[in-house]
Amino acid sequence: MREVNHTNGPSALDAPFQHDLLRRIKMVMERSDEINKDRVTLCLREEEGVRRAETNIRRSTSSLADLSEIYGREDDKNRIVNALLSADGESDNHAIPVVSIVAMGGMGKTTLAKLVYNDKRVEQHFQVRSWVWVSEVYDEIRLTRAIIESVTDQICNLRNPDELQDELSRVLSGKRFLLVLDDIWNEDPIHWETLQASLISGAKGSRVMITTRYENAASIMGAQPFLRLGGLGRSDCWALFCRHAFYGYQAAASPSLIAIGWKIVEKCKGVPLMVKTLGGLLSSETSEENWDEILTSDVWDLDEGERAS
Repeated sequence: MREVNHTNGPSALDAPFQHDLLRRIKMVMERSDEINKDRVTLCLREEEGVRRAETNIRRSTSSLADLSEIYGREDDKNRIVNALLSADGESDNHAIPVVSIVAMGGMGKTTLAKLVYNDKRVEQHFQVRSWVWVSEVYDEIRLTRAIIESVTDQICNLRNPDELQDELSRVLSGKRFLLVLDDIWNEDPIHWETLQASLISGAKGSRVMITTRYENAASIMGAQPFLRLGGLGRSDCWALFCRHAFYGYQAAASPSLIAIGWKIVEKCKGVPLMVKTLGGLLSSETSEENWDEILTSDVWDLDEGERAS
């Protein structure tokens, strides 16, 4: 068992530690709150001039999931799995039904999609499963090639848009497929209509699942059902925090540290990314004074102008 040591007095390294940790926490908050309205939801402060280019922050995703890292999403997972396997949503115009997961950044959309994608019921139901990361910049050629390569497990060297659409239609023809489009930003219906035209060759029962921050992006794709993902519950947030802050050994931590940890978790407002990252940052420091410094720091506060908005 890992022993958690506690210091009751400040050390010579405390001040630099506090400064560095506060700086890193601010970076975490900025990264998990790239949209202004999301910052208000989280009740965090946006420092003037620190907004980063989102394309530098975001990175590609894969369908692999570490199940030990996932808390409190079983009901959401089952709801989506049932929607994917249900015959509801089939239409006479052969359009592929779309299921969407909508939430602000850091809420765990991609993580939930991975849970669904790797569920045994889903694996057994669909003949073909494809996971593709889309991102903010919508590139029709890159996206189509990525889907083809995911389905065929082979490199696609086509460059012509029409040839790519024909090839995608061919590789999906007659197959019941699940296509996951992770991190959709595009709100232009023309782009979706072009892609959809190549998907209708799939067999009845095929589905598209998307993750996005934007309800409008889900709406233009005709997404039904529409799951708006909420924050984690209090107990799930605490379990996630303990896994990273105490390496799962909560019993080895002092009552005072646990009490402070609970208060820090409360300030995370149910956002899994915040809980996980803060737990990881605090795991290397077990001074109660330093934890309390983080808890009482003004990094959590809204500016007065934001508070009134």
